[in-house]
Amino acid sequence: MDSSRKDRMRARHIRSGDKHFARLESERLRDQDKDALQRKKQEKTKKRRAKLRPGEEELIEDVPQVEKMAGEKTGASKPTKVTGTPAALPSTSAVDQDPGLPQPQDVHPKSGMEAFVLATGRSRVRVVFEDALLDLPLVKSLAISQQTSIAVGDRVLLERRPDESLVVVGVYTRRSNLSRPDPDNPHRQRVLAANIDISLIVVTARSPGFKPGLVDRFLVLIRSGGSTPVICVNKIDLLSDTREREDLKKALGPYEKLGIAVVEVSALAGEGIDTLRSHIRGKTCVLVGHSGAGKSSLLNSLDPDEHRKTTEVREKDGRGRHTTTSSSLTELLDGTRVIDTPGVRLVSVAVSKEELDQHFPEIMERASFCRFGDCTHTVEPDCAVQLGVKEGVISQARYESYCRILESS
Repeated sequence: MDSSRKDRMRARHIRSGDKHFARLESERLRDQDKDALQRKKQEKTKKRRAKLRPGEEELIEDVPQVEKMAGEKTGASKPTKVTGTPAALPSTSAVDQDPGLPQPQDVHPKSGMEAFVLATGRSRVRVVFEDALLDLPLVKSLAISQQTSIAVGDRVLLERRPDESLVVVGVYTRRSNLSRPDPDNPHRQRVLAANIDISLIVVTARSPGFKPGLVDRFLVLIRSGGSTPVICVNKIDLLSDTREREDLKKALGPYEKLGIAVVEVSALAGEGIDTLRSHIRGKTCVLVGHSGAGKSSLLNSLDPDEHRKTTEVREKDGRGRHTTTSSSLTELLDGTRVIDTPGVRLVSVAVSKEELDQHFPEIMERASFCRFGDCTHTVEPDCAVQLGVKEGVISQARYESYCRILESS
């Protein structure tokens, strides 16, 4: 084949097959440029306000405006102060998905054969259909975006092929979900579980110790997905010192003050398991937490007839090891459905400042009294939130979590 023909074929391939991916790449670069401009503008605002003395006014009209992206309208908008009571925490029933990928089909509940997803695999899912356990393939449109389009807990639509075999062709609308940003593309979401009532954040009293920052990040993801959070403190039997118990109680205080249920258990000793059952009985819940928190051991205590693999915490650094490698669902004898997910060491959160404020109601409540309507609560003078931290009204640990999430977003 001559070189000119090869070039024509290559050009034809680029025009036809790569248009979709070129558009995705263009959108991704455009979003990055917008984010960079926004961060630059916020950084300039921080530096300018940090130089102000208490009582000194900010001259908005003298502040140069950040150049907008080509094609967008320009012009300055004066910051306004937020007043009134905090808004309700956001609750979304659908996952923000990459518009360039095929979307799950939103099907009517009576439009076909329905099955329930117990586990997911590469281009296949394990489902319960008419009291039978089946491993079924996905149609191509679902398979290429599987981590976004389908998850454990989903209700899916089946279709029968001419050879009488079944295939998954659609996903019913979710009433709730738990998802996190895709590490490879922060603008896309990976769904960990769907149609859940309770998200159980499993943390540990020791080995490894309690990490409020991880809890706060999970709370943002949970409330964004529309389920109810419950904090489960495992390995409570390892606290033999009264001072350690008092420190743990103090660390959990801010969450109880927010109305979040806290349950202290020991999966090994069986302590607190009955109390935990009362919180999740008859509901669908998902277990989340860091590696080594004992989620598999906890599930063994809730379902003693099944014995799942568990691992010990490494003595060298006190960190846990992954036991669960993918999400899976177990139904207990009392009708409770429990979804176990792999442990994590880092939880990514991608939210705007406005959304983040709603996930920290104690900060949002005082933010209306800040001097600046768009106050970041970090370096600005006359900040009611920073004052609340100094006065002990706002938890120092929660405030630090807020700042870290704000910086990373």
